[in-house]
Amino acid sequence: VLRAWAVGISDSEMTAKKKAVVSASSQLAQMLNSAVTTTIDDYCVSLSEGEVAKSKEFLSQKTSLVSEQVLKGARPIFDQWEPKDAQGMYRNYVVLELSGEAYIKKLIEAMSESKDNSVKIDEKLLNELFMKAINSGK
Repeated sequence: VLRAWAVGISDSEMTAKKKAVVSASSQLAQMLNSAVTTTIDDYCVSLSEGEVAKSKEFLSQKTSLVSEQVLKGARPIFDQWEPKDAQGMYRNYVVLELSGEAYIKKLIEAMSESKDNSVKIDEKLLNELFMKAINSGK
């Protein structure tokens, strides 16, 4: 599971919330990108030299599409307001969460729908490496 938190501050309740959500979403995107990059690099290490370039390109294409979809589905697990302070500003605290299992499931679905049969991906190994990257905080 990937989680990111942020605080948004504004004189408007809605703007404070939007700022918090945008900031947390950005953090999640960075965390996911880091985990995906690590996973692809580690996966390609296990391949023979001839398979590396095709597999890396294939995985990079699929992960970028799936990452966008999954990030849109990040769910808030914490959303709390702080009333106006002395300066008339609202604070909104937000924690967003992404499921690593949901990400890898969507990635495997996207790969199986591909018309490119020249690249064979070891789904079990990919899953193990991705979960390792998430759990190690990379």
